[in-house]
Amino acid sequence: MAEKLFAMEGGEFVQKILSGEKDFSRINLEEGFDLCGYSGFDELQEYLKNSDLEKNPISMEGAKLRHLDADGLYLPFVRANGVNLKHAALMGANLENADFVKADLRYVRFARANLTNSNLRDADLRLSDLNLASLIRTVLTGTNFEAADMEYTNLQYADLKNVKNLEWARYLKTVNFQFADLTEKEKSVIRNALWAEESKKRRLFGGSG
Repeated sequence: MAEKLFAMEGGEFVQKILSGEKDFSRINLEEGFDLCGYSGFDELQEYLKNSDLEKNPISMEGAKLRHLDADGLYLPFVRANGVNLKHAALMGANLENADFVKADLRYVRFARANLTNSNLRDADLRLSDLNLASLIRTVLTGTNFEAADMEYTNLQYADLKNVKNLEWARYLKTVNFQFADLTEKEKSVIRNALWAEESKKRRLFGGSG
């Protein structure tokens, strides 16, 4: 039996954060809330940037935030395992050191977002937009990349062991896979994408091809 979600309006959500609340686990935020267009967004950003989010992170474990519009959001260290962000817009967001284990991130627009040092193990990134996003040192084991847009995505030092459907991701030949942790399966997929770019392939795999 699924745990009950608790309905919350967007304005209430913002005010609760500004009042110091950190636990938003299992909330069901009003669908399509335009956070970055909300009148209190600038105040919220200032508050978050002046908070010690590493010591006291915002928690959104198991929350439902479908169609959230939060481009440019500053929210590093967020604890969001199992979150449902389907169709959300987080372009240019700072989500460093975030936890998105088993999160539903289908169709999410992460273009230019910073997800460095995050954990997206077993997340669903199908049809997401990762163009120019930074996923340096990010854990992506078991993550589903089917039909994800990955033009110039930075996956340097990322853990990509046993990812799903990488061969169906778009623009793989532009991705930075340098020093990524890969099994032979992922290496084969990447080699196929780079078959005409031998010099780049040698750099990616430490000179071995």
